[in-house]
Amino acid sequence: MANGTIAFDTLQTSGQITGTAKSVDTDYVVNGSSKHWVKFGPSAVATASFNNTSITDGGVGIFRIARTNNFSSVNYVTQVNGEWTQGTDSGLTIHSVTNNPAITSSEITLVFYNSSFAQYDTDGMMASIDGDLA
Repeated sequence: MANGTIAFDTLQTSGQITGTAKSVDTDYVVNGSSKHWVKFGPSAVATASFNNTSITDGGVGIFRIARTNNFSSVNYVTQVNGEWTQGTDSGLTIHSVTNNPAITSSEITLVFYNSSFAQYDTDGMMASIDGDLA
């Protein structure tokens, strides 16, 4: 059996999905989908992920996230979130993406802070990264 290519411009359901969105342009699927996401805890072990190679613990609140497939450039968008069990973490978690070390097409460093602006390992951390793959 030979392998081949299937080319199409629109995906359409066979009528099994209810609602108004029964077809979608393939450009929307390619450009509108997260290309890398990961959920992990303070032990730097992914509990769920997509296109994630590794997580390196860089100290309290600092995590370096590496991708399996690189982005085409450093022009991507990162959304970061943290979660905590009520009563065990001290309030609001603030997140940042750092340029030290430099953001690359293959990895990014995330820093998490508590409400006192101290670097902090929350119970769970999540990142979703959107951009064009190489």
